[in-house]
Amino acid sequence: MKTNQWKVFFDYEKEEAWLNEKAAKGFAMTHYTLFRYTFEDCTPGEYLYRIELLKTRAASPESIKYIQFMEDSGAEHIASWLSWVYFRKKSDGGSFKLFSDLSTRIIHYQRLVRVWLLVGTLILVQLANILIQFYVNGFQDIAFYLVFGSLAVCFIILFFRFLPHYIRKVKALKRERDIRE
Repeated sequence: MKTNQWKVFFDYEKEEAWLNEKAAKGFAMTHYTLFRYTFEDCTPGEYLYRIELLKTRAASPESIKYIQFMEDSGAEHIASWLSWVYFRKKSDGGSFKLFSDLSTRIIHYQRLVRVWLLVGTLILVQLANILIQFYVNGFQDIAFYLVFGSLAVCFIILFFRFLPHYIRKVKALKRERDIRE
């Protein structure tokens, strides 16, 4: 039986953990579109899920080659959204890792840092625009300014929640890499 579930994640690690919990309970993700997950019944624990932010959009030739490589190595490409890709693999008692070494994990987290920096910059520009418009127009359209200003503040809070988290991850992985070398 197919079911849809709407859910918003700003942390891909939590999203990945949630997908694996669902699979452990017998619900396999089969499709994803913005915040909507489609699940089918499966044997509990049948699949392991991994999510990755690619360097380029999933439809680019470089990403298509990478996705094909992953499929050739036994992973199944379930869905893509912009540069995010969702893979699953039958659980055979072993692990399912997308990153073979510390350097590739570092690169992945550096991509996440760049995404959050871009998002933060766009939000700050938009918030500045809202403040300028409010200054120019005064209290006309106050509801508009309150709504979009509040949304911008919420995203700024998310920005300051996740950007430092991913920066710390990059630093920790680099320290670990340096210790091993």
